[in-house]
Amino acid sequence: MMKSSFGYYIWPTWVVWGFDRVLRLARYFIINIYFKPQHSEGTVSLITSDSLRLTLTRRFPLGWKPGQHAFLAFPTISTVPVESHPFTIASIPSDDLKEEQSLVFIIKRRDGLTRNLFDYAAAGNGVKVPVYIDGPYGAPPDLAPYLTCILVAGGQIIRYSVHTWLTTLFLGGTGVSYTLPLLVDLVK
Repeated sequence: MMKSSFGYYIWPTWVVWGFDRVLRLARYFIINIYFKPQHSEGTVSLITSDSLRLTLTRRFPLGWKPGQHAFLAFPTISTVPVESHPFTIASIPSDDLKEEQSLVFIIKRRDGLTRNLFDYAAAGNGVKVPVYIDGPYGAPPDLAPYLTCILVAGGQIIRYSVHTWLTTLFLGGTGVSYTLPLLVDLVK
């Protein structure tokens, strides 16, 4: 009776996974610590009783597209300093990539990190929090070639300001943070 060994399949998988983790950690430290961005803090403000807005103002030489997401880490709020979570970017980039731009994230309170962040924001509106960013990631659809687009999002928009590209107050879900930038980009 032959004994089957799966080690030939398991170890290469662990090596690839470990290599990916090392590269992501190196990229994370290069973007957020080595280059020491001038503004590594975000402004957190409450929107509703269970959601908040995080605004980061930085230079992003590569820019981003509406519908992409970024991994954010909050070293002073999280139990593990490099613990990061994905959040959808709820703003669109300006045309001039050399100037500072504002990334807006709409975050709904859940358990864990988002609850800690919400409690931190409840201490004072417009409070600053250190934020490390990794991204943007994702490949949002290009809606420009289509004559008709139907965009569906959770939540009800109460106020929208074109001047800041995205200042939303809403009730319900945060699906609007994905859909509204796509709409604004189509209109633009």
